[in-house]
Parts: sequence; structure tokens; C-alpha cells
Amino acid sequence: MFYKDWWNCSSFAVYYKTWNILVHDWLYTYIFKDAWESGLGRKFKALPTILVFLVSSIFHEYMLCISFHFFFPAVLVLFGIFGFVFVFIGNRKKTTPVGNVLFWMAMMSGTGIIVAAYSMEVYARINCPVMEKSLRSFFIPRNIACNAIRFQWN
Repeated sequence: MFYKDWWNCSSFAVYYKTWNILVHDWLYTYIFKDAWESGLGRKFKALPTILVFLVSSIFHEYMLCISFHFFFPAVLVLFGIFGFVFVFIGNRKKTTPVGNVLFWMAMMSGTGIIVAAYSMEVYARINCPVMEKSLRSFFIPRNIACNAIRFQWN
């Protein structure tokens, strides 16, 4: 089984467990469970969950860096920080229509923010090229650092 009915979720906690069973099981077995059994989870109960989100968001960001040939931490921030916060918001056990509507609104707005942010960065990288290729130009977002791009309203 690759996934369960994630589209019926009423919270992000349930969504993260059902959207990709293979990834969830791997993260649970090798990150969460190992962190818990090492003693970190007994002292700080949220630490294994933080590690799971950190590892997963870094891996997702790494895949986007390879695909786009630049680093832009939109997924790292939205998934790693807000995704972690959303896990603890809402009721995890009851499925309610209101929870499902809020889940879908968050999914659509989050996807829209990510697509818009990466589109703006691609636009900035095309229209504000740098002369030298360096590690710094790979990591610094060009839509913030470039002063040559001016948006004109006609």
C-alpha cells in the first residue's frame, strides 16, 4: 500500500501519516523511533517529531535544489516550520467536515505560496543574472538581493 485516503483528512497529523505510507514508515522507524529510544524523546517529547520534520524538509529542499539548480528555502520554511506547527493544531482523532475544509484551504494556499515563490525566484534568476558563478549566488535568493528588477504597473 503506497497511500491511504489522505484527501479525507481533517488534520495535518493524519495527512502526514496517510499521504505516503512508505516515507512515513521509514521516517518513523529510522528517525522518530531511534530518537525516542536513544533517550532524547523521553526528556523532550517533541524532539523526535522535530527531527522527523527537519530531515524530511531538508530532503525535500535538496530535491528542489537539484531540480531548479538554486537554493530557495520556501519548502523548508513552509513544510519544516508551518507543517510542524499544524501537526499540533486541530483534533487528530475525529474526522469533521470543518477540519477537512480547513485542511484543504491550507493545502491549496500553501501550494499556491510555494508555486508563486519559486516562480518569482525563477523570474529573478532569469532577469538578474550574475557575472560570476559562485556558491554565494547559489544560496542567496535573487528576488531579494537583485536591485535591477523593477516591477512597473502600467
